[in-house]
Amino acid sequence: MSDKEMLTAVVKPEFFSSYGFKSDGSWYNPSEPLKVGDFKKGVEYTVEYFKSAKGNRYITKVNGATGTPTTQASTGNGASSSSEDKMTKADWERKDKRIAYESVLSSVLSSPAFAQALISKTPEEVTAVALNQVAKILEEMEQVIA
Repeated sequence: MSDKEMLTAVVKPEFFSSYGFKSDGSWYNPSEPLKVGDFKKGVEYTVEYFKSAKGNRYITKVNGATGTPTTQASTGNGASSSSEDKMTKADWERKDKRIAYESVLSSVLSSPAFAQALISKTPEEVTAVALNQVAKILEEMEQVIA
């Protein structure tokens, strides 16, 4: 590794994948003997790393760590697993209803029957009818979702 330029950085893992972690918008991958599990969310690490030809950052050495690890687990997509972030049954029911009504709205506005009813109308009349239909559907959606 003597031919690779070693760089130093202070990193604070934000979330993890099976290959590395993201810190301040950049991904870092631990090199052997280091492992992803050696790094904890909430802790700042002073590390030595090198950049590959493709720009990937590979950590070769940890020179120090400060901070307390957070206990909240994190997934690769940055989603939290805390109980506060989990949807309740009522949340799921509201979401399902919203999705159903959005589907109805989309279907009505793109249906051939709706288009046929508007075929002889002027552009201004088409806009007025469409806006009226959308307003009715949105009003019904608000009543059902609330």
